Amino acid sequence: MTPKIPCLLLTRDDELVQRVKAYVGTLTGLQVLRKTNELDTQLAVSDPALILLDVRGIDLHDLVPRLHTDWPRTLILALGVSRSDPLLEAEALGVYAVEDLEFDGRRLQAMIQRSLDYIRLTEEIRLLRDTRAESGRLQDSLTPARAPATATMRLQLPALRHSGRADDLIADIVDSVVRSGMVLRAGLFARGTERGVFKLKIAFGVRDEVRALEFEPDASLVRWLEQNAHLVARSGLSQLRTSEDQMMLRRALDSMGAELIVPLQGRRMFMGWLFIGQRSTGLAFDAADLLDIMVFAEQAAVAIENATLYDDLAFQHTLTETLLHSLSAGIILTSADGQIRWVNDSAEKILGLELTQVMSQPVEKLGSRLADMLHRTLNSEMEPAPQEWTDQPTQQCFSARTKRLMNGATGLGAVAFIHDLTRERILNEKQEELERTVFWNELAAALSHEIRNPLVAIKTFAQLLPERYQDPEFQNEFRTLVSGEVDRLNAIIDQINDFAHRPELQFKALALAPLVAKSVALVLPPAEPSPIQIILEIPDELPPLWGDEKTLVESFAHLLRNAVEALDGQSAPQIRINASVVHEATIHARLVIAVTDNGHGIPQPLVDKVFSPFCTTKARGLGLGLPIVKRTLVDHNGRVEIRSDTTGTTITLQIPLRATGVGQP
Repeated sequence: MTPKIPCLLLTRDDELVQRVKAYVGTLTGLQVLRKTNELDTQLAVSDPALILLDVRGIDLHDLVPRLHTDWPRTLILALGVSRSDPLLEAEALGVYAVEDLEFDGRRLQAMIQRSLDYIRLTEEIRLLRDTRAESGRLQDSLTPARAPATATMRLQLPALRHSGRADDLIADIVDSVVRSGMVLRAGLFARGTERGVFKLKIAFGVRDEVRALEFEPDASLVRWLEQNAHLVARSGLSQLRTSEDQMMLRRALDSMGAELIVPLQGRRMFMGWLFIGQRSTGLAFDAADLLDIMVFAEQAAVAIENATLYDDLAFQHTLTETLLHSLSAGIILTSADGQIRWVNDSAEKILGLELTQVMSQPVEKLGSRLADMLHRTLNSEMEPAPQEWTDQPTQQCFSARTKRLMNGATGLGAVAFIHDLTRERILNEKQEELERTVFWNELAAALSHEIRNPLVAIKTFAQLLPERYQDPEFQNEFRTLVSGEVDRLNAIIDQINDFAHRPELQFKALALAPLVAKSVALVLPPAEPSPIQIILEIPDELPPLWGDEKTLVESFAHLLRNAVEALDGQSAPQIRINASVVHEATIHARLVIAVTDNGHGIPQPLVDKVFSPFCTTKARGLGLGLPIVKRTLVDHNGRVEIRSDTTGTTITLQIPLRATGVGQP
C-alpha cells in the first residue's frame, strides 16, 4: 500500500480545521498544529510533507525562508484573507500556492491533490537519481578489496554494569558503537512503558528534533522493522522491492540523520532499533561492517531483553517486599524442611525477634504453638484451623493461621500469618464495658420514669385511704386505679423479662394471613370500634413460611401498635399490610411483608436508632418493641428495614421461605 504523504495544518481557528478536514480527509492524513515551533518536531518524522499555513498573526519573514532552507522537500500552501498583506507577503516569499480562507471546497481539493502529486513525483525522481549513484557504491563495496584495518568496525557487546539495569546497558551499547565504529552520531530507540511508544533512550551527536521523536507501535517504520527484521542501509535502499518502502525508509533515515537502521529483535519481542550515522573517517560501511553490526545487534537485543526482564523482576520483588513489610499482619515464610526463610517487620515486632536471629533456624525458635501449626501444615494436606491464644507471662493475645506453599503438586514450604490482638481485645473490652454502662444507664432512666408514675398514683390514693375509706366512690376509684397501675408495672417487668430472655422457639409451617389477623385482634380488638382503616393485601396463594408463631405474632403486634400510635390526630388514619414473594438467583425465595402507616413519621435523626433498646419517641414506654422485632427477624434468618418521612412510615420484613438455619425441620 502506498504510504500517504502527511498534510500539516498550522492554525488556531477551530472552524477552519473542521472545514479543511471535510475536504482533505480522503486525500491524506491531516495533523493539526497550534504553534510554529511544533513544525520542526513534526517534520523530523514527516518530511516531505504539505504544510497548510494559516498566515493570520504569524511572522512569515523568518518562518518561510527557514522552512525552505531546513526542509526543501516540503511544500507550503498559504491560507489567508484575499489580497491581505500576510497573504501577499507569503506569495512574495515563494510559497508553493496561496488560497483565500473562503475557499471553494473542490478547488482546495484539486490544489492539495496537485501538491501531493508534485511531492510524490519529486521523491520518485530523487529516488531514481540516488539509486544510480548507490548502485556504483554498492558494487565497489562488494569487491574483495577492504578498507584499511584501522577503519574496520570492531564492535563488542559491553558487560552489564553492576546495577544490571536496562537503561545502563543501552547507554553502554550506544557508547560502544560510537567508540568502536568511529561514527559521528548514533542512538537507540526502545519501547517505553507508556502505551508501548518507541522513544529515544540514548543518543550521541543528534539534533534536538531527533530527541523529540516518538513512534507509535503501528507506525510504518515500526511495522516494517518487525516484519522484515533486517538492517536498513542508505546505500542499499535501491535493493528494496517497492518504491513505497524506499521512500518511507529514506524519510526515516533522514529524520534521524542516520546511514543505518538496525532492528533489535529479542527472543520474545521486538525491542526497538539502533541507528548509526556517518563514520568520522568519511569511509563507507562495507559488507563486512554490516555483518559485524548485525551480529552485534542480535547480541544487544537479547541482552536488552534480559536486562529488561531483570528490571521487571527486580521491580516486582521490591514492590512485593515493600507491601509485605508494610502490612500490619506478621508474615513468616518457612522452607519445606521447617527452616525459617523470611520474616516481615510486623512479625519481628509482634514476636519480639529479629530476622538475623532466626534466619535459617528451625521453626521451634518461634514458640511451640506456631511451630506445631507450621509442622502440621507442612506434613499434612489439611491446613490446621486458625488459633488464638494468650501468652501468660506478657498477657499478649495472638491469632495465627498457616497455609502451604505449593508449586503444582510439589510443596515449597509454608507461610504463617500472625496478628497481635492485644490492643484490639482491650478496645473491645472497653467498648463492651461502655455499652454495658450505657445500657444500664438507659435502663435505669427508663425504669425510673415508667415506675415512678404508677407509684405516685398508688401513693396518693394510699394517703387518702384513712380519710375516705368509707366512701364508696373512693373505694371504686382506688380499686380500679391501683389494679391498673399494678398491671402496668407487671407489663413493664414482663417486657424487660421477654427482652432479656430469648424465648424457646418452636418452628413449623405457618400461613401468613392468620398470623396477621391475630396481631390485628391484639392491637385493635373487634369489640372496640376504631377509626383506623386496616387494609390487608395478602394473596391467598402465598406459600407458608417456616417460623415460630408466638414471636411472629408478637412482632407484628409491636409494629401495628407503633403504627396506631403514630396515627394519633390524623384525619384519615390508615394502616396497609401487604405481602409478596421475591425470588433472586443468589439466595432462597423470601416472603416480604410491609407495614405502612400515613402518620407523621419518625424524625430523621432517630430513624437509624429505633432498633436500639430504650430509643422511643413516646411519652410512655421503654422502647423495646422494635428491638424485639429485630431479634425475632434475626432468629428467623431474615432482616428488617425502615423508611420514614413526613408522609408516613414503612417497615419491611424479609423472611426466607425455606429453613436455612435455626429451627430447620
